[in-house]
Amino acid sequence: MNYEIDLRPPQKISKHRKFSPSTFLFILFLVILLMLMGLYILLEISRDNLLNQVENLETKLARLDSDAVPLILLKEEILEINRKINLESKLAARDEPFSFIFRQMRALSPSDLHLTDITVSRNGYLEIFGYCYGMQTAADYLQSLEKSSMIYNSDLAILNMTESSKFSFSITGTINQGDHIYDNENQ
Repeated sequence: MNYEIDLRPPQKISKHRKFSPSTFLFILFLVILLMLMGLYILLEISRDNLLNQVENLETKLARLDSDAVPLILLKEEILEINRKINLESKLAARDEPFSFIFRQMRALSPSDLHLTDITVSRNGYLEIFGYCYGMQTAADYLQSLEKSSMIYNSDLAILNMTESSKFSFSITGTINQGDHIYDNENQ
């Protein structure tokens, strides 16, 4: 058996007393509290860093989106030009008297109106499909077709509108097959 005997005088023993359990619990509580506060501060700093990174990424994404818009518009213009080239090729391949009328229709169309399909039956019934960025543009195009005496009994229908304010339309009517139209083709 081992016994510990303190041989110091009683005055010195009282100065170096051991902590009481309540003092020990208080110190332990303070240490835990300081650790929790440090952890909270670290989490707040980490959260702020993550929020800054998210904000930077959102800024970069917004810049990329704004850079992509002209490219998307350019791609749409290229597709539209290819559609017009295909339509021209189809019209040139046909050996019909309506090819002059098709060229006139295309010449009368404003730059912001895009023709996607033109169909003519043998009896002269005409259907034009396309899109534009304003209903008034389609209405003006129909009026210019009527004023040129190319078609009569015409009608304009707006088929739908997309998010980008693009209106799909159709124009129906009958082609004026008078001799004066074909006379212009020979000039």
